[in-house]
Amino acid sequence: MEKLFESKGYVPAIGLAEYIKNRYYNQFGKEISSLKLQKCLYFCFAYWAGFVVKDDSNTEAKEIEENLNPILFDERIEAWSYGPVVPCVFKYQKECEDGIVSKSECEQLLKITTMKLEENETLKGAIDDILDDLFLISDFGLVSMSHNDKSWQENYNENDIKHNREIPKEQIINEYSKKAFN
Repeated sequence: MEKLFESKGYVPAIGLAEYIKNRYYNQFGKEISSLKLQKCLYFCFAYWAGFVVKDDSNTEAKEIEENLNPILFDERIEAWSYGPVVPCVFKYQKECEDGIVSKSECEQLLKITTMKLEENETLKGAIDDILDDLFLISDFGLVSMSHNDKSWQENYNENDIKHNREIPKEQIINEYSKKAFN
């Protein structure tokens, strides 16, 4: 499990997924849908990057807030029919449902991820705020939001047999560094 935390990002995507699932359950008393979980992962990545990387349109340079890392997690994000998906989390969720991954492993991952997030108040506060907003949006409202993103649009092709084109992280970061919320 330690190997999961050896990355450029703050937390592994499956650890963040456990954190999101736990937070949603604690807030609503029910399991989060796979669709909502995937969109929450994507928007946490995107909004965090947008928060960290500020685009100053008067210059060519981008300012990075407080020397924070814009990469929330390293894992691949793909353009699927219902929006961006983190495939390793999709697979992990199936393994959890099938009992391949034990409940104690999930709990340990949640514990480690929560500790990692708590090491950085800015990160944890931002993720919690993002999730509070996303949880209030319907699953297909989140799908619709993700379909409006150029990074998804430019990497999704409805004629592909298998919808698994990677969305480059740099593309997401560049798009969200220019969003109006900055």
